[in-house]
Amino acid sequence: MGSAKFTFGAIALLLGLGVFGAVGWHFFHAPIPGISTWTAIGGCGIGLWLFGAGGGFLREAFAGEPASAAEVALVERVRAEGAVAQAVEEHVEADAALLLQLAGRGVDLDAERAIDLHFFAPDEERAKDLAARLQADLGGAAKVGPPRDDGEVGVELTIQATPKAVAEREHIEHRVRTALRFDATHDGWGTRL
Repeated sequence: MGSAKFTFGAIALLLGLGVFGAVGWHFFHAPIPGISTWTAIGGCGIGLWLFGAGGGFLREAFAGEPASAAEVALVERVRAEGAVAQAVEEHVEADAALLLQLAGRGVDLDAERAIDLHFFAPDEERAKDLAARLQADLGGAAKVGPPRDDGEVGVELTIQATPKAVAEREHIEHRVRTALRFDATHDGWGTRL
């Protein structure tokens, strides 16, 4: 959007509205001292011209040039960060509930145990790449499943960790970001009772 056109359009539109307001005040409420009826009618013409010019500038500003590559990249980064933040918050809530369930069943949340981390990738190639990256980052053993009916491929990484550590925000965010690098999703975790 052309910022100069937007600025000029907004100013002209506001000035036009201001002139219309003054003319309306003159005709419908109380005459403004020193302004004749003919001057007010002339002001109405100026107000119409300013209003029209402002609308034209605003139309051009909003219909104008396509976004630059830098603007598109910025919008995509903001969207990606929003997706990461939303996914992390959802996992934080789900993991808190899972920790309560595990504690209620007598699981020691501070003791290391086998934890299965679940992911879904859009295809087999990215699933294998994701599995390799996860193993390099977190250790453990990765399994890549067969494609599902929708074409997605499951990845399961089994690591030794404490349930509390796996549920920490930093660990969740790392898993979510790693999955997104491969256009995949992190689908939570579980452990055998």
